[in-house]
Order: sequence, then C-alpha cells, then structure tokens
Amino acid sequence: MKNLVVFHMESLSNYIYQTEKRHMRALNEMMAKSTSFSHFFSSATSSLMAVTDFLYGNDFELDQIDKFERLQPPMGNQTNLFDLLSEHGYEVLGIGYPQVYKDDLNEFQLWSKESNKFQWVNNYEEFKLQISEFLQAPTTKPKALYVWDLLSHLYYLNGFKLQGTNFHERRSYGYEGIDRTMQHTLGILNATSLSENTVVVGFGDHGDELWTHGLNQGFCHGFEPYSTITWTPAFIYEPGQKPETNDKLVSLVDLRSTILQMLGIQESGSFPYSGINIHEADNEYVYSRNFFANQIDSDYDSSEMNKAYSILNNNFNLIVTKYGMELYEYHLDPTNHCNLLNFFDIDDQGNIMFNDRGATHIHFKRSFFSGQIDFIQANFYMLKEKLLERIRIKNNFITASPCHSFDETNLMKIREKKYRW
Repeated sequence: MKNLVVFHMESLSNYIYQTEKRHMRALNEMMAKSTSFSHFFSSATSSLMAVTDFLYGNDFELDQIDKFERLQPPMGNQTNLFDLLSEHGYEVLGIGYPQVYKDDLNEFQLWSKESNKFQWVNNYEEFKLQISEFLQAPTTKPKALYVWDLLSHLYYLNGFKLQGTNFHERRSYGYEGIDRTMQHTLGILNATSLSENTVVVGFGDHGDELWTHGLNQGFCHGFEPYSTITWTPAFIYEPGQKPETNDKLVSLVDLRSTILQMLGIQESGSFPYSGINIHEADNEYVYSRNFFANQIDSDYDSSEMNKAYSILNNNFNLIVTKYGMELYEYHLDPTNHCNLLNFFDIDDQGNIMFNDRGATHIHFKRSFFSGQIDFIQANFYMLKEKLLERIRIKNNFITASPCHSFDETNLMKIREKKYRW
C-alpha cells in the first residue's frame, strides 16, 4: 500500500505565494514536479474550518454550531480521513509546531474521533526529530503523516521569525520557516525507500489580507471569502507521474476522495455533499464560506464579521452577505475590489440591467462592450441560482435550536460600494 504525507500550508494564498516564492524553494520544486492546481479554492477562510473540511471531505461537519467560541465535535457525515487510514492498517501521525494557544483540534475531536491525538511540539528541533523518527521507524505497515507548521500564521513567533526587523521581513521568515519544514520532511523521505511509494499532498488553507475590505476588528482572514483569501496553491505528487498543471476547478473538500482513490481505499457509504474524486469527475463551480451554517451573523463582539457564502466558476466569484451580493472577475481583479454588480441595477424580480453610471471614457467602453455585459449577466444568473440552492441546503441542514439560518432575500440586493459616480 502507498504511504501518504500531507503538508498543511498555513496562511498561504496564491496572492501571497507569488510575493514569497523566493523564500519557498521546497514548495517551488514540489509544484514543478507534481500535479499543481491553478484553480484550487479553499472551502473556508480560517484554519480550523479548513482542516476539518479536508479531513472529512465536506463543509457540513460543524454547521450546527452557533458561535465559534462554542465548538463541538464534527457530526461525522463521513469518517475522518486519518481515522479511516488507521482502520485500514496505517500508522498515522498528525504533528504541528508550535504549540497552539488553544488546542481545539484535540479538545473537540476535529483531528480524530478515536484515541489518536494530534501532537503539538513547542521546540522546532524536537518537531523535526519526531517527523524523522516517524518516517524512519521500521514497520511493515504503510504510513500517513500530516505536517502542520503554523509559523506563517500572523499570531505565531519564534527566534527564526523574530530575525525580521519589520512586519514584511517577519512575514517572509514565517513562510521560509514552513518551507524549511517541507524541505526537512522531503529530505527524510528521499533518504529512505518511502519516497518510491509515497503520495505527497500540499494545500494552502487560506490567505491573509491587510484590511482592504474593511477593518473586521483587525482580523486578516475569517471574513468574506474573497479570492485573495480562498484561491490557494495546492499540489499532489505521486512517484512516476508526469508533472502537469491542472486548470480545472478543485475544492479543498475534493482532496479526501481523491487521496483515498490514489491509496486504493474504497469507502462504504457516502455523504451527498462530499467532495469529488478529481480523477473521475469535474466541478462546474465550487463553494466557500466563512461561518458555520448556524453561526450567528456578526458573531464576534464589536465587529462586522459578516456571515458570507460564495460560489466560484472559472471566471467569477459571487459573494453574498446581509448587505447583498458582490461579483468579481477574479482573473482581471484578483484582489476583488471592483464589484461588477455596481454597474447594474436590480429589480424586484432579481433581474439586472446594465448602468454605466455616466462613465464615457473609451477605457470603460472597451471593458464593458455588449458581449461582455451579456457574459457577466449569464454567469451571474447561473451562479446566483446555484448559490441560492446551496444556501437553502445549508439552512435546511440546521437541526439545532435556535436556528440562525441565512436570509435568502439577501440575494435580491447588491452590496454598494461608494464610488464617486
């Protein structure tokens, strides 16, 4: 049986990766020799939601929770990936550095519903040593390793990161730090026979943004799923494969099914909203969100952290909050600052009509020619219909009381941006 190594790449979006590439040589090499995904999107905007989505292969596991501070164990719509691997005879290890300030992963059984505990290590040399010992230990069983270096998260500091004299330098040291961990782990793999029979997976859980869409009480992620947050690097490496770039839409929740197929493990039963095996099916669109389905809107005290859902296809990102809808062409506008719906009016039936807002310059006319307007409208109507369908599924999934469902009439209004018309 094949072995598995997973790299959880903390706080790494494509937007950040492009600015930090020079500090991430190990990742660069893995992206170059693997199947890398150009349109991979995280299903969440925060780490704990992302790791749960990955392990369970769906984004419904925590949807009964009404406040982030009141976490509960996952519902178990599907078996946790590493529990399932353990059941199939794998030796498993989940290990992270540094020690988290609040161990929700173990306390609420997000990592495992069994006795298996996620190991947090507060000393970096010990962290590397435990990775080495696990991979090098003689055994007849296949191995599965989950590596999560948190140093790139804004909260965490160590002596390596504190070499930076300003925020930019410290951030770069953080990403260089998680790349050192990848380099070390791959070095151990390559020094053993495991490298010949190991699937290696890496994914960014979310990005960070410096308050360009609002102060959000100072949070740099966890708010609306703009593509600066959810569009992340990801790769899958299998020995003997030909390197390629996969341009299809892939969601974080798809990795579990894909990994199981690559490991030759069949699962009994299924959950209707689980991710796909990307080797056997394609996504027409993918989803993301920042809150649990039952989480109270503006959950954090004195903040405007808005409950939000999004849907993406190959061109557009449609987001909805209580303030209405936003539509971004994320290739042309990767930072999601031009809400295209601000150039449309909406009627009480939900139809949108183009309005140039008095823009007469040729730059504007070349951008909004008739075919482009039709293209925007067609994509908007399709994405809106599918997002409404998803929100209704999420609302109906809530069984907790009281129920804090999302108001679907928010899909009948456009979120305003105060341009100087």
